[in-house]
Amino acid sequence: MNKTISKSLLLLEQIVFSGGKAATVKDLSQLTGWPPSTVSRLLGGLVDANLLRKTDRRHFVPGIGLLRLAGMAQQSYPALKKTRVFLEDLRTETGLSVGLGILDYANVVYLYHDGPGIGTGLIYPAPASTPGTVLLSALTDQELVKRCPPEQFPMTHGGYTCTYNEFAKRITQARQKGYFSLGNSLAVPVTHGTNVVAALVLYTGDETSVSLEHLQDLEKTAKRLAEATESRDWWWHIA
Repeated sequence: MNKTISKSLLLLEQIVFSGGKAATVKDLSQLTGWPPSTVSRLLGGLVDANLLRKTDRRHFVPGIGLLRLAGMAQQSYPALKKTRVFLEDLRTETGLSVGLGILDYANVVYLYHDGPGIGTGLIYPAPASTPGTVLLSALTDQELVKRCPPEQFPMTHGGYTCTYNEFAKRITQARQKGYFSLGNSLAVPVTHGTNVVAALVLYTGDETSVSLEHLQDLEKTAKRLAEATESRDWWWHIA
């Protein structure tokens, strides 16, 4: 039973993360190495649970049950429930888009994002993002290489390519400065004691850079987020 659940969840993740590119029985079978009959059976169970929907073209896409579950999970996240007002205040004070991300191994999961093109709950490769760089910089060198090995580079995301040398320089900058700025975004860590639990980020929404004048606004809000929550509200921390 446990293996069935874990395999079903893996298929669910693949379908959600791929945007439907690997959402047929054949493609998922090739991706996982499991027999097509096993993949078909597991997908059928997810369809029965309304977590997936099978299209007329025999592709599997997220179902209404999964969307409902995701929305409920997002709204019930303890840290987000306690800090949303501060995020909205920051948006009003700066006139910029605001994001709050946490680290999921080597990806950033946005708990909150009000800017165009990026939605709450979306996942991005941490090395290719400003908040991801801040979060990864809190890791030890040993853990950093484990999560982001050099052979995974160059990494391309959103039309931008990042080499391992560029990534290493970013990490060094974030550690030295205590924040990281890249292009139209600026991010700072949210900490509990010595633990980095999240990254708070501002976006201009265009090609202009975020002024460092907003750094104080970010740091003030990050402190308010930490004071309003307890470490366990974040469910885990990264360092």
